[in-house]
Amino acid sequence: MRAAMQLRCFLGELGCISVGNIFGVPFVNKALGEDGQPIDEHMVPGAKKIIAQLDWHAHAMRNHRLKHGIPS
Repeated sequence: MRAAMQLRCFLGELGCISVGNIFGVPFVNKALGEDGQPIDEHMVPGAKKIIAQLDWHAHAMRNHRLKHGIPS
């Protein structure tokens, strides 16, 4: 989580856009079973929330690129 917070600042300086939500999984062995299914109750809603934000950003950037092009 500490690295993610530092990466947000660093990637922002490179011009990258980050989503507002951070989906941290501190103990993967306690969050997912051996079959990959979620054990921890926060996994599914947390994953859905960050995927929805990523999807929104992807569509927004695509629509803006189609309307205005890529800066040179």
